[in-house]
Amino acid sequence: MNDTSVDQTPLLEVRGISKSFDGVPVLRSIDLSLAPGTVTALAGENGAGKSTLMKIVAGQYTAGEGVVLVDGAIIHGGVAAAQKAQVAIVPQELASIPDLRTPSPPPDAPRAPTPRRRPKRPPTTYPQPASPPSWATSRP
Repeated sequence: MNDTSVDQTPLLEVRGISKSFDGVPVLRSIDLSLAPGTVTALAGENGAGKSTLMKIVAGQYTAGEGVVLVDGAIIHGGVAAAQKAQVAIVPQELASIPDLRTPSPPPDAPRAPTPRRRPKRPPTTYPQPASPPSWATSRP
């Protein structure tokens, strides 16, 4: 029998995280707890602090207050410590990966087929009479 009421140590937890930039508070006493085997979405308006919180969790930013825990252990030491605890984020801004380039395929790699294009059809033209028919110009 599975007992889902058993308390588990959160896989990732933030407690009391606060952060300010140039004296402007961005995060104020944020608490978040993620259980193993769950999927969680962090959603909010632009400027709500989602990316800032994730960068603190990944060690890219230092929190003004609070702690980040992985499996109950406090993480200290920036990106290296977060990576050692197997914590990383996939950035939404590719600018944080300056050397990211798409590799070129090898010269002998098969190429994707070129899409076929419809041949252009000549415009439909109708012969124009040299002069209007007699019935169009005759008057009773």
